[in-house]
Amino acid sequence: MKSKRNQLRVAISAALFVSLLNLTPASAVTPGEGCQKVGQISIVGETKYFCVLHKKSDGRTSAIWNKGVVFPESPAKKLTVRYIAFTALKSYFDKQPIRTDKVDAHIDPALDPKIRDLFLTYAEDAFRFWGKDYLPDATMFIGAATPWYVKEQCDYALNLNVIRLADDQCIKRAPADIAAGSGWPNQDPQQLNANGAVYAPWTSATDWKIKYAPPLYIYLSSLESKLRLNISAVAQHELTHLVQWNAYGTGATSNARVTVYESNRQNNNINFTLLMRPEIWTEGSAYYFGNSLSEMRAPGRLEKDMSAETGKRLSSRSKSLDFLTTEPYFYTGPNMTPEQDQAKDDFYQRRYWVGGLMTELMCAHFGMEKCMSFNRTWADGATDKNATFKSVFEKHFPITWETWTKATDAYVSDILNSKPTPLTKYFP
Repeated sequence: MKSKRNQLRVAISAALFVSLLNLTPASAVTPGEGCQKVGQISIVGETKYFCVLHKKSDGRTSAIWNKGVVFPESPAKKLTVRYIAFTALKSYFDKQPIRTDKVDAHIDPALDPKIRDLFLTYAEDAFRFWGKDYLPDATMFIGAATPWYVKEQCDYALNLNVIRLADDQCIKRAPADIAAGSGWPNQDPQQLNANGAVYAPWTSATDWKIKYAPPLYIYLSSLESKLRLNISAVAQHELTHLVQWNAYGTGATSNARVTVYESNRQNNNINFTLLMRPEIWTEGSAYYFGNSLSEMRAPGRLEKDMSAETGKRLSSRSKSLDFLTTEPYFYTGPNMTPEQDQAKDDFYQRRYWVGGLMTELMCAHFGMEKCMSFNRTWADGATDKNATFKSVFEKHFPITWETWTKATDAYVSDILNSKPTPLTKYFP
């Protein structure tokens, strides 16, 4: 049981407003370059590449990728939920203008330049996809557990004059203190792992009405390049969480938007049942959008993290949408027992996976723009004391919650059992 739980943690994680994602992207394939094992196959788009034995002029041999074989997508595949949703996402992305403004990236200068460029590319993809309307700006910190991370984050917070870090103890913290429950990735000599986290907004030390948008943190297991890079969806996932925080207000900047949220909170206008909850939506949508944006550059990501194989690592507890939306929140606090810790993990693990599939079905059936804009309707519910996730869902989408639950549960079951998933099967 413990072994299976540890395996699952590699794919989906457990933390409030914190995303611990160990992700394994499909490696880029270049014909003629070396590969690991003869007979290995990699599918990129409509091309299937084979790892073959190549004999050099001096008689030596090596394993390399061949030129690949192009094969057409089957008509049946083009009718599936996953194909329709991803095609819609890619089409929407391609229509968005390339942004000239960039994510404010604080990256450890000791990080391998190739890895640095990857993170910047992934962040720019998410920045372009969401656009200024959803994500006007963003700040991220990327590094391993070194003194650099502490000083960089401390300098940033002190420069903003933030209450909780404006003291001499800031620089004395250990790197793990910044993680605050997220933790740094496990060390593995063969791979580079990355975990991500987004916490709540910061408050100005001089005026409680002023809020600063939360930065996103990415924690690396190393600053060196590795054979396997488990980093392909972390930035995209966490930036989706920033989109969610931005939905709580209006304004040209993220700071202006979270200031609106702070005003509502101070005036007791927040419905906390919808504040970054339920996790079936907050984590599920970040899981889907993060993996889908990753799929554009690392083909195979969706099939890896949103497949039957991943779903079968979950506990046998209910994966019904109604149950997962209303299941009581787990206890978390000091002196947690192993049983409580396991229940916490299970609480999140099912929400990431089922919530991701729910979002995928949502985007396939209602369209990408309608799917994305649900963030606003959901956030509006946080200022309505009578709102529930069901009521905000029905306000936004032209379908009853009961019909939606039936369709989602059927889709989740079909994925779990590797059955065909044509979109018309769920909405005849």
